[in-house]
Amino acid sequence: MMTNRLVIREDRAYEQIVMGELLIPDTPNVYGDITTREAIREFCYQFAIQGYGLDVNHNQQDVSSDKLVVVESFIARPGDPDFIEGSWVVAMKILDAALWEKVLDGELNGFSYEAVVEMQEVIIQNLRNRTVTGITEPDPLDGHTHTYLVVIDPLNKPISGGTGVTDGHHHIITSHSYTDDANEHRHRYQVINESSQIGEAQ
Repeated sequence: MMTNRLVIREDRAYEQIVMGELLIPDTPNVYGDITTREAIREFCYQFAIQGYGLDVNHNQQDVSSDKLVVVESFIARPGDPDFIEGSWVVAMKILDAALWEKVLDGELNGFSYEAVVEMQEVIIQNLRNRTVTGITEPDPLDGHTHTYLVVIDPLNKPISGGTGVTDGHHHIITSHSYTDDANEHRHRYQVINESSQIGEAQ
């Protein structure tokens, strides 16, 4: 199971850096698309070579010069304690205050890669609903977490789920990567881990 860690300096100031998997190999995304390990490596390398721009929610407006900057980009190695092997991992420093507030509020929850590619149809066998359990990411303000259980479909979309009670409240789960609001906040959570990958399906 993937673990989530919140790192806050003693003076409670944020580095304003967000980090996560941009592409995970051999795993259907919410659109049913699958990216191979080889394609992920090529995307990662070409991004480094070409220096493509960065936008928010695919609005086609490059903000890489004044709002976002990539500070790390790598392919997760075997045994990585935080990321799925073969994934393209990026870390971005958020330079814009409004964008950083959207990160803290849970409005911005992940990374997405846009490219012109050649699609090939594949048949995937034995896909089925599954149950995922874990611990949510800590709340950025006070660090509290929740246990969670969610039933997801083969495309990693939640069917039903929720969290345990912490500090007198709990959250319902209806979205792909974050809980519903409760007590004026929400938490990010993981639906994808090593066992979610096609190559390791039972």
